[in-house]
Amino acid sequence: MEARRTHRMKEQALFLDLLRAGLWGTPPDPSLYHAGTEWGFLLSQAQKQTVLGIVSDGIGALPETLRPSVPYLRPIQHHLVQLRRSHTRLNEVLRTLVPQLQAASIQPILLKGQGIARCYRYPEQRQCGDIDLYVGPADYAAACHILQQAGARTEDAHESLQHYHASYQGVVVELHRLAAYALDPALDTRIQRWTRHYLQEQKETCPVGTIGGTEVLLPPVSFDAVYLFYHFLKHFLAIGIGFRQICDWTRYLHVHASTLDRETLAQDIRYLRLTRFWKLFGCVAVDYLGLPEAEFPFYDARYRKQAARVVELIFRCGNFGKHYFSPASVRPTGYYAGKWYAFRQRITWYAQTFSLAPREVGRFVFYSLRHGFKVALFHQ
Repeated sequence: MEARRTHRMKEQALFLDLLRAGLWGTPPDPSLYHAGTEWGFLLSQAQKQTVLGIVSDGIGALPETLRPSVPYLRPIQHHLVQLRRSHTRLNEVLRTLVPQLQAASIQPILLKGQGIARCYRYPEQRQCGDIDLYVGPADYAAACHILQQAGARTEDAHESLQHYHASYQGVVVELHRLAAYALDPALDTRIQRWTRHYLQEQKETCPVGTIGGTEVLLPPVSFDAVYLFYHFLKHFLAIGIGFRQICDWTRYLHVHASTLDRETLAQDIRYLRLTRFWKLFGCVAVDYLGLPEAEFPFYDARYRKQAARVVELIFRCGNFGKHYFSPASVRPTGYYAGKWYAFRQRITWYAQTFSLAPREVGRFVFYSLRHGFKVALFHQ
């Protein structure tokens, strides 16, 4: 058992070494690699964490004699081609859709995604997904109508409290009336006030970014530093995340380190009751991903032990928790059987995270279960 644990830790150390090399453009430690390096595990983990594009940069920085053999390199090259195509495709959709909204006097704010990709050394090698545009409650209905008229696939579309979700020119587009929300009513009240302040009342302070040749509003730096964190924390507490989400946040903090208003940031973190988890994940960003300690606001080494536990969970669960449970575990097709299956999975995950911050996790679990029971029993 101890030998297996030691072996796993060595594999994880290799993966993190390559990930840091790709994030910062620093050379990997050649002493860690040898003829018996288990490239199958490393590349599988990079895909599981959706950071293969970044890890590939780390591999490229190794001496040629230490790099993986051709059978391993070919899938990497194919993956990089697909990443670049996806990156170009998303930029093309932004170039098509954003001007249509602007022509209707709607100024969308680009959340996450392509706006964050700009913070990477090679934006086109960041794993991209969908396009999130914040339009706010007032322009929400008009924006949805424009997207539909532009040719979005309405048969696949669906709507939630937070956004309208549809496929447009082969890309998923989400139009947000709410940038974020919480099932905890008290926290949700604070989140809505906070987002309204930055994205509506202070909208004139939003910077303009040029992405794919199109000018689009981006969130203020003080907002985004916390918003990116809250977004992945919510997913982590629900069912887990991969390293990509933390890499996004880490690179953002690095790029904006000199302009980030730390006093405002401290106020926002306290207001949203995120202080404990902010410091915990700060240890992940600094100690495991290589962010310079001076660039992380409010670094606290006392959270290193809990950060080690978080990193272990991230290795186990992968991107948005998709790999935490056995692939052989299939959700039943029946409505209530499916709900019971999901409930048992969530409880298993909550048990793993509760000790990290009992009060915060306990509150999250209470409101999540309350919401789940309402949905299961009343279909609300």
